[in-house]
Amino acid sequence: MNIAVFQAGLRAGGRRIGTATVLSLLATTSVPALTADELWTAWKTDYAALGYEVKTGGATRNGDTLTITDLALSHQIEDPDTAGTPDTAGTNDTTAAPETPVTITTRSEIDIPRMDLREQGDGSVVVTMAPTITARSDVTRTGDDPVSVRLRVDQQDLITLVSGTPEALDYRLTAPKVTVTLIDDTPAPKAGAKPEAAPKGSTPAPSPTEFVLTLGGIASNYATKTVDGRQTQTSDTKVATLDVKAAGSDDETGVSYTLSATAANLAGSNQATVPAGTDMTDMGALLAQGASFAFSGTYGAASLDVTQTTEGKPMEIVASAQSGAVNGAMSAAGFRYSAQSQHPHLAVTQAPDSLLSAPMSADLEATSAEFAFPVSQNDQPQPFTGKIALSGLTLSDSVWAMFDPAQKLPRTPAELVIDLGGTAKVSNDLLTSAPLPEAGMPVTVESVALNRLHLSLAGLDLAGTGAATIDNGSGTPVPAGSVDLSLTGADALMSNLVAIGLIEQQQTMIVKMMLGLYAVPAGTDAYTSKIEMKPTGEILANGQRIR
Repeated sequence: MNIAVFQAGLRAGGRRIGTATVLSLLATTSVPALTADELWTAWKTDYAALGYEVKTGGATRNGDTLTITDLALSHQIEDPDTAGTPDTAGTNDTTAAPETPVTITTRSEIDIPRMDLREQGDGSVVVTMAPTITARSDVTRTGDDPVSVRLRVDQQDLITLVSGTPEALDYRLTAPKVTVTLIDDTPAPKAGAKPEAAPKGSTPAPSPTEFVLTLGGIASNYATKTVDGRQTQTSDTKVATLDVKAAGSDDETGVSYTLSATAANLAGSNQATVPAGTDMTDMGALLAQGASFAFSGTYGAASLDVTQTTEGKPMEIVASAQSGAVNGAMSAAGFRYSAQSQHPHLAVTQAPDSLLSAPMSADLEATSAEFAFPVSQNDQPQPFTGKIALSGLTLSDSVWAMFDPAQKLPRTPAELVIDLGGTAKVSNDLLTSAPLPEAGMPVTVESVALNRLHLSLAGLDLAGTGAATIDNGSGTPVPAGSVDLSLTGADALMSNLVAIGLIEQQQTMIVKMMLGLYAVPAGTDAYTSKIEMKPTGEILANGQRIR
């Protein structure tokens, strides 16, 4: 199946039909309800506001329980196709005018055979649903046949408890197991039949694809409250196990794949504060009015195993990590994101007769990344951050043997750390729906700091720090500041690279000449350098002018 078409098929009104959508149907609709009838009425109102058409086979009250049968939610959107037209798509002709407008129509449907809303007598409502729910998405491009994707959601004993007051509702969901299965609607080719070429400009028929996502041990809490015209939504979710199985093939290229992924002890939390009555489509205006968003997540042992077979030759990629975490936030103060992983591992194995037939692997002790930058207009400089760190990188002997069979290079674990910071002015909201001014840049950097630079690899060690302010008054940024660098092991590394034949002796002379110009000796195979940038535009290396 074409992956782009598959992903498009999962979209429904800008939202994906999948586990998140189904669980939101089961647990996270924000409604001020304490009785089953009020809850159901509010749900219908909310879904209609989101553009969904709501149909049922009936709503029957039996004592303390309201039963909804044959619930069908549908949504349809049409988007212009900017990739081409039925006459020009897939060709190099960019001048031909389309005969008719080209659009992509996505119609999505979710069917729930039965839903029971049972009042508990204490102001709370328990919601249960049919053990099987189905979802379908049809994507049609003008002049082409539709591409359909169907999902089946199977659950065991999923229960949602809704309690609280209209101003502060609380949802608690538990489920021992939820399975999401992709149902392939692609008809199998007739025996002996040759595949027909797709008409020019049309979407090729997808190849059979299998996909099964299983979540175990689900516990989720969702709460919403409104105070002083601001609605705050918080959620906490834990999933004990995650398992993914997938397989697919491309009949035209003969490429097939299988995929298996697992993860344990997943946990996540989200918080959103949104002023009531704001336009959710204009993020810049939303943040200016005080909206804020934050999320965090952690996971335990995780693994991924992908095997791709091309012309009968398999290639397997295996990746894993002991644990990890992600965090993020966005408000008028800026955007922030960070991620960490512990003991990631990557291994690649190809067919025995392949060029790289020996198993190759790489391991790290830890990885981390952090980014933060301003997004809202402000006349004052705002801080930004950019960090990346890879520590304890080791390669398998099969990788080293490809270029260093004689073991000339030190095989000590490698490390890379880049830690940048600074300040910048934002002259226009970066997330506004309004077009940005054509003249000038919306962001100007006022200062930059190299808090830490460290590279340790094959006996080489490079370290550095520095800082500079930037004058943007003339239209051309002029930095003023300095960078201090230290380098050890460069001579030994160059000698080893010559010994194993990766570079020529003459090439080392160029590097040594550059070291002589921009660095000063600081011991055996050790150098230091101080690069200074003057407000006048001059650049000095160790006191010597180089520009």
